[in-house]
Amino acid sequence: MGSHKKALGALVLYIVTVVFIWSYFSQLKHYHQLHAISQGESFGHMAVFLIIGVTVYTLLIYCALVLYWTNIGRKNIRVR
Repeated sequence: MGSHKKALGALVLYIVTVVFIWSYFSQLKHYHQLHAISQGESFGHMAVFLIIGVTVYTLLIYCALVLYWTNIGRKNIRVR
């Protein structure tokens, strides 16, 4: 039961991160318009790439932890 709580906590943190990234990039266009800053490229593409990167990174960490939590990882690592 404890590992499920950790997984749900990690999922909540991931969702908060994605929402924060998306809201930041959605407001960036208005910020540039208000402060008369020229826009070089579309911020939508940058947001998508950043969210994909965060997703891949999160999945890699989660898979590594799942392998460690199961006996697959513990058999190969010897603690002295």
